[in-house]
Amino acid sequence: TVEGKAFVKATGGKIRTDRMQDRDFATRFVAFYLIDYSDYEPDMDSFLNKGMGKIKSLSNEQMQKLKDDFRAAMELAWDVFGEDAFRKRVNSHQPKKPINKAIFEVFSVLFAKLSELQRLEIRARKSILKEHFKLNLLIPGNLYLTSLSTGTALKEMVQYRFTFTEMLIKQNLPNA
Repeated sequence: TVEGKAFVKATGGKIRTDRMQDRDFATRFVAFYLIDYSDYEPDMDSFLNKGMGKIKSLSNEQMQKLKDDFRAAMELAWDVFGEDAFRKRVNSHQPKKPINKAIFEVFSVLFAKLSELQRLEIRARKSILKEHFKLNLLIPGNLYLTSLSTGTALKEMVQYRFTFTEMLIKQNLPNA
């Protein structure tokens, strides 16, 4: 599928299909796309199941929009971050880091919810967004880095990382 190819490109083909890791990532996207992060309640597995349960009630048009938004988010993540999409690597001298599920959750969902115009604006300011994101990964012990690394399924961590990432994105949208 077009969405699948965009996912493979954005993740550098590093998410394994034989162990269904790709489905775990897709499930996280669907759940947070269909249920606002502010309504997240632990535990994560129950939340993901609740999100997947909502798929059954989507119309064909809503399902197509979800797929289109997912593809657009994967393309935008690649365009902004390149090989570092969904990774905690701060400079090219470091070895490439693994894909981080928490980073995938926030950027895939928040990028998916942008309008086409907003996606164009993000592309135009991608170096600034990328720089701001990386700077926040360099501050030892900061809450944003912690929310992407430790206790990622805790309600406070989920809400903090979404709120903070949303702010990072909005800083790069002139009319937000």
